[in-house]
Amino acid sequence: MVRIRKAKLEDLLDIYNIIRHAARTGAVLERSQQEILEHLRDFIVAEAEDEIVGVVALHFATPEMCEVRSLVVAEKWRGLGVGKRLLSRVIKEAKQFGFKKIFVLAQAPHLYLQKGFKLVPKEKLPNKIWKDCVNCPKFPQCDEEAYVLFLSSSSKK
Repeated sequence: MVRIRKAKLEDLLDIYNIIRHAARTGAVLERSQQEILEHLRDFIVAEAEDEIVGVVALHFATPEMCEVRSLVVAEKWRGLGVGKRLLSRVIKEAKQFGFKKIFVLAQAPHLYLQKGFKLVPKEKLPNKIWKDCVNCPKFPQCDEEAYVLFLSSSSKK
């Protein structure tokens, strides 16, 4: 059984390793252990069989917009709904904080499109997001596209 929960300090190395492995394929941007530590409160993990099998982070970008970052599921757990559950959890958290929009930069948008994200020009995103781009090995030839989900304002409970 897979359990979705907020990350803990003891998860730091596992989060780093799962992201590092995915970054080698170009699926996500690599994050240092220090960067993960500094943003540990942003992370949600999927745990099964006493191991971390998936991760995602919710990064606050502007007072109205947040970003899905580092959504990764371990290879043997793909296709089992772990990614969908992680994404649902960050969408729920974004709504609880009162954000109006949540966005992601992605190469493989299928999961995001299923959840209602819409393709938008990257130029519509705040300049603040581009600070990560300069550290990306694909810069300036980015193969990712921007997707935004508009959150209902009635979810601010």
